Amino acid sequence: MLKEYLNRWYIVGEVLNANEIRIFGIDRIVNLNLLSEKFVPKPNIGIKERFENVIGLMYDGKVEKVELSFPEIQGRYIKSLPWHKSQKIIIDNEKEFRIELTVFPNDELKQKILSLGGHVKVIKPKWLVNDVKEALKEAVKNYE
Repeated sequence: MLKEYLNRWYIVGEVLNANEIRIFGIDRIVNLNLLSEKFVPKPNIGIKERFENVIGLMYDGKVEKVELSFPEIQGRYIKSLPWHKSQKIIIDNEKEFRIELTVFPNDELKQKILSLGGHVKVIKPKWLVNDVKEALKEAVKNYE
């Protein structure tokens, strides 16, 4: 499967004789050998389904409901460019825009959250609240 994330293309596939899925950045491939053999995909390997609940590339862990709160003005952007197809609006008023996502809460999601700084607050799950809080504390140390 070909997958795009943040303007970079990836090849996702099963490693021959290893029975595991790997992700390769196309721009990082430095040696490629073309074979004369015809590729025959395995039926029902489920590569596409693995990415149904993913923001980015990593699908480790379990799917969880993630609730995020934004100031109303930031909510306008989140409405116009949803983060994920599972996005549900919980609150949408002049004070707050709140959504729920059903995703693997992976590092790419955390990076997306952290990129907004004070313009987003994680409501749940609690462990993600704590992870983001700790990452922000570490970031502040860079300015002390």
